[in-house]
Amino acid sequence: GTSDFTIMNLSPDKIRKEDRKDDIIAHGGVYIGGDLFDSEIMWYKVTPHLGRGVKYQSYDKEIEIPSILYRELKNWERTFMLKESKLRRSMDNYYHLSGNNPKIDNVRVLIDNNHVFSLFKGIEQSKINLSTGEDTTIDFEKETIHIHEPFTPGEFATIIERHTTEIERYILKILDTAQYNAADIDSVFITGGSSLVIPVREILYRIFGKDKIRTGNTFNSVAYGLSLSY
Repeated sequence: GTSDFTIMNLSPDKIRKEDRKDDIIAHGGVYIGGDLFDSEIMWYKVTPHLGRGVKYQSYDKEIEIPSILYRELKNWERTFMLKESKLRRSMDNYYHLSGNNPKIDNVRVLIDNNHVFSLFKGIEQSKINLSTGEDTTIDFEKETIHIHEPFTPGEFATIIERHTTEIERYILKILDTAQYNAADIDSVFITGGSSLVIPVREILYRIFGKDKIRTGNTFNSVAYGLSLSY
């Protein structure tokens, strides 16, 4: 997903104007959106339930299981290739070397039964739940996998901080490029799933002031993304 930004000159007398390109003052975006936030939740909150961080005994040393398979799990659209992969087969070894650790068995069951997408739907739901500002849980029950992981708004903000920082920098950059100050912007229209994410909204409140933020239908709009109206 992406976060798109447009600075546009809007007024009632332009409502029937067909060609609006002259009214677009600046436009751009960053490749940061809901899918990337879900990936970070998977890595930090869920993969520990799937064996990331588990150690196994090798001679007289304790060694942590390599994290490469868990990095692959961050991108659900690529995980269909894991089922017959060398990475998946390696987890059988680590399962035995770790003394049959059930967390490692979780990842084997997850991949072998094609449950990765379902898990990401649970992750997405937890992200939506956090939009209320209340604590939630990441819930997933399939086969022998039982995940009920507490998840707080503060944890979420920390997990995605490097991405929200980039979004904030980009908004300030596009304003600077257009030679506008935040005070020059009359209204900020926000749409799309990422507009529900509280840390993203807080960026807009901080830059423009909460009274300028306008919301509509989150998922359906003539223009997707974030629009800054002058």
